[in-house]
Amino acid sequence: MKIVQKFPANPNMVIFFIPQQQTTKMAEMFATAAKARTHLFAHYFFEIDGVRRVQITRYEIRVFKRKDLHVWDEILPQIVKTIKNIFPQAQISPWQESAEKLTRIFPGKNEKREVYEGVEVANAHPIAKSLFRVCGVERVILDIDHIEVKLCSIFPVSAVWSEVAKVLE
Repeated sequence: MKIVQKFPANPNMVIFFIPQQQTTKMAEMFATAAKARTHLFAHYFFEIDGVRRVQITRYEIRVFKRKDLHVWDEILPQIVKTIKNIFPQAQISPWQESAEKLTRIFPGKNEKREVYEGVEVANAHPIAKSLFRVCGVERVILDIDHIEVKLCSIFPVSAVWSEVAKVLE
């Protein structure tokens, strides 16, 4: 399993993109080990001194370090080891910008603008629900004059777009 590691603009966060669904919620946030203890794996990150918060989205695990740690050198190897323990078949590689477009606009109409960023909330609308059944869909915006779909970058984008097109036919 290919897992992609990215350092975003926030200097206190590292993101791991996982090619399988981690939650049906928009996001699960854990600010303490106590709050994470009932989660399948979030609590493992709090065993690392310096981890401040963990956030899990559909295809991402975001780990936040304490602000007083100025570099990742001390805790990143432990975080990577934890990811590999959770996903033993993981091959972690650094983020590379995709040349393929991750957001597309499709024809469609809706009464009002609605944004869906999670499987559970998408169940409220039949089109959003159908689109979230496609592995790789990260966000759906149903607008009055179009439908916007955003994909997670770790999936084979062209294959996912053809599945999205089938749903919208």
